[in-house]
Amino acid sequence: MSEPGRVRRSWPGVPRLDARLELQELAGRLPASEMYPAHDHRVAARMLALPSGIHVRVVEAGPCDGRPVVLLHGWGAGAYTYRHNLPALADAGLRATAVELKGHGLSEKPSAPGEYAFGAMLGHVHEVLAALRVERPALVAQSMTGALALELALAEAPPVSRVALVNPVGLCAMPLIPFACALTPSPTVRVAPWLVRRWAMAAGLRLVFGDPRRVTARDVDEYWAPSQFPGYARAMRALVHEFRWPPIEATRLATLRVPVLTILGARDRVVRGARPVAERLPGARVVLVPGGGHAVNEELPEVVNPVLVKFLTGGE
Repeated sequence: MSEPGRVRRSWPGVPRLDARLELQELAGRLPASEMYPAHDHRVAARMLALPSGIHVRVVEAGPCDGRPVVLLHGWGAGAYTYRHNLPALADAGLRATAVELKGHGLSEKPSAPGEYAFGAMLGHVHEVLAALRVERPALVAQSMTGALALELALAEAPPVSRVALVNPVGLCAMPLIPFACALTPSPTVRVAPWLVRRWAMAAGLRLVFGDPRRVTARDVDEYWAPSQFPGYARAMRALVHEFRWPPIEATRLATLRVPVLTILGARDRVVRGARPVAERLPGARVVLVPGGGHAVNEELPEVVNPVLVKFLTGGE
């Protein structure tokens, strides 16, 4: 494990900053060395080698012998999503590991066709769990990765012990996806790195926060930073076009056999209509957070953390 709070300047899959990237940094993007969890000594970052040869970054907290919890972020996000949650889970004695999936953050960004299709992403999560060498961990999944977490939980032999969903994809329709597909024809990949401006990132974050005033300058910088790396724009577009966004069939959801908690922000503008479906899941556990948006775990950790800790430690 790397020294807590330190991020290597160059990792497998994260190119050393060349002249072009140096110019982008001068334009305001955080360098890799300053991206989360730089300077946060409560957590540690390391690169994880997968059997496929891909390297992904994980950020960990808590005792090594604690009950394992793996946290998966949503589209375009990374470990920073869980900056307020990791220390709380660690304080509860859990071994919490936030994974930056391929294409995101400081993880590698492969460009082969089909890398970001739903089946490939599901296989990627299986690889991550195997490489972490944890047996049936609990899983926390936000937004896009909610659909992946549900598929894992629906397996005949689920590789996870319980699942906490935060404003998840997979329970209801996603009307924004056709709009996003229409705005991102294939030629946009070539110019996307120059189109992703800081003001656009700030506007996007304000959309996913229940109260836009909670978005800080640091939030914008952290979410904007990965756009400096080659392959990021291609990966984000591929996910929009190739991931499986429609809801999972109700008949399949009725067969869930592991405990599932669903946390929903009452002001979520991205995932709408999930509550009725979540309330019909076997042994439904649904928590609606007033004032919270799509990023409710980031906005209101003082509300979300106690709920997560109780569920993940077996308190239901």
